[in-house]
Amino acid sequence: MKERIGYYDIAKGLGIFLVVYTHICFNTSFHINEIIYTFYMPLFFVVSGMTFKLGETLKGYVVRNFYSIMIPYFVWSILSFIYWAGFENKFRSEAAKLAVDKAFCGIFVGSYYWLPFNYVLWFLPVLFIVKVLYGVVERYLPKPGIVVAIIVCSVLGIKLMNVELVWGINRALRYVVFFAFGVLIKKIDFRKLKYKTVMWLLLFSFLTIACLRGYSMGIFYYILGVIGSVATIIIAADLEVHTRYIAGIMSKLGTITLGILVMHGPLYRALIGIISKMFCIDTGYLRRNVLFSLSLSMITILLIVYPTRIIYKHIPFCLGRKRGF
Repeated sequence: MKERIGYYDIAKGLGIFLVVYTHICFNTSFHINEIIYTFYMPLFFVVSGMTFKLGETLKGYVVRNFYSIMIPYFVWSILSFIYWAGFENKFRSEAAKLAVDKAFCGIFVGSYYWLPFNYVLWFLPVLFIVKVLYGVVERYLPKPGIVVAIIVCSVLGIKLMNVELVWGINRALRYVVFFAFGVLIKKIDFRKLKYKTVMWLLLFSFLTIACLRGYSMGIFYYILGVIGSVATIIIAADLEVHTRYIAGIMSKLGTITLGILVMHGPLYRALIGIISKMFCIDTGYLRRNVLFSLSLSMITILLIVYPTRIIYKHIPFCLGRKRGF
């Protein structure tokens, strides 16, 4: 078995923490969330590309990814829908935007706006489409053809930015660009780079300036996504080399990102609702408070760790793994 590369997991751990934090925090001060939005989803596709391995047959590759991505998607869509339809939709304002029967159909449509019971699940069909799309391109096209195909996807992805297609195909056309970039840089060992701290600081400085100046559309969408992803990967490599304790924590999170992704939404909303009722504090105020959002992000993740371990041990298929993984 090929050795697991530590800083890949660390990068995923950093990414999933940012996902949870930005879903909880609505604070717009200093444009922090806006900056994070430019790269935190591209990061997962870049890292996924860095671990790409087609295997002997395309069919086997597709089946493996359907098991590890789409089986969890359907399991958690159904569970989230049951919880939402039976309880949560009575309290959430978003519930009025989609009828229960349409939300049920959303399980099979798989695009963002059809998933009010757990919006983040859009990521899984998109990841599956991206991996299959790139796998087909890799199998049947020569290298120049792959480049042309990725360029075509990038243009279509921008053109369809405001369109929602089944299983997020419009999003997949954008994110396959980041996946391909991950494949391109997979042979680089970021741990061996010199001046890593200086490099990621410079990259994030450029990213921040670009965001503040409004450069985030068109070609800049891809440029900023790549810059933020590479900066985060360099941070991960820097942590692995120099800060073992933090690296260890983030690495653990990186191995359970799927569990955190599918469970954090309903959990943090329930926690916010409970705290709001107990202390008579407006939920909007709580979600604008950066310290509260950071604290709740950590609590939410900690509450997911043990259930995820239980699932991996007894019903691993729910999170795309096989028994004995």
